Amino acid sequence: MKIICLQENLKKGLNVVQNIIGKNLTLPILNNILLDTEKKQLKLSTTDLEIAITDYISCKVEKEGSVTIPAKVLVNFINNLPNKKIEINIKNNTVYLKCENYKSNIKGLNAKDFPIIPKIKSTPVLEINSLKLKNLLEQIVNFVSFSDIRPEITGIFFDFSSDKKAKFVATDSFRLGEKLLNIKNNKIQKGGPSSIIIPYKTTQELIRIISNQEGDDMIKVSIENNQVLFSLAKTQIISSI
Repeated sequence: MKIICLQENLKKGLNVVQNIIGKNLTLPILNNILLDTEKKQLKLSTTDLEIAITDYISCKVEKEGSVTIPAKVLVNFINNLPNKKIEINIKNNTVYLKCENYKSNIKGLNAKDFPIIPKIKSTPVLEINSLKLKNLLEQIVNFVSFSDIRPEITGIFFDFSSDKKAKFVATDSFRLGEKLLNIKNNKIQKGGPSSIIIPYKTTQELIRIISNQEGDDMIKVSIENNQVLFSLAKTQIISSI
C-alpha cells in the first residue's frame, strides 16, 4: 500500500474515528485503526464491537492495500506534523510515514485480523437534516437512564412510523423528553421496523461527529439485522440496536 494525502485531511479523519477506541486488553486489535484503500480514497475504520465508525478522506492512491495501526501512536504523530503532504508506505504490516523532514515507522497488525464491520445494503428508510438532528439529540440525551435493571430506557426511542415526522423520546422514569423532527423519503419496508432504540453511546457519537462536520448534510438512516447505519457525506456510523 502506498498513498499520499494532506496532513490536515488525515488529522480530521482520525479525529472522527478515534473516539470509540479504549484500552482493550482482551482484544488488542480493537486499540487499532484500520487503514484501507477503497474507491481511490483512504478509508479509516474503528470499532468497539458495538459501534463502528468509518470515515473516507481524499488521497492519491499509488498502490492498494490495508493494515491496522495502534491509534494512539498514529494520532500523536500525525497531530504533530506540519500541514503538508504525507507519504504512507506499508510493507509487511509496518507503516512508513514521511512528511518533509519527519519520518516514523510504526509496527501494525494484519488487516485480516480486524473485526468484520457489518455492511448494511438495504435501502435507507429515511433522511434527516443533520444539524436539526444534532440539536434535537442534545436537548433530550440527558434524560436517558443508566439503569441496568431497565435496559429499554438506556437509549433514545426513535419512532419513524409517520410519513413526515419522526418522534424521539428519552426518559429516566422520573423525567421524560420528547421531540418531533421532519423527515424525508420515509420508505419503511413491509414487515420492517418502524421504531428503534438508539443506544446512549451511539447518540453521543452522532452529536460529536455532526458537530465537527462542515455544512448541513442530510443523514440517511438504514436498518438491517439489528444494526442501524447513519450515513453522512464521508462518514458512516453503524451501531447495534
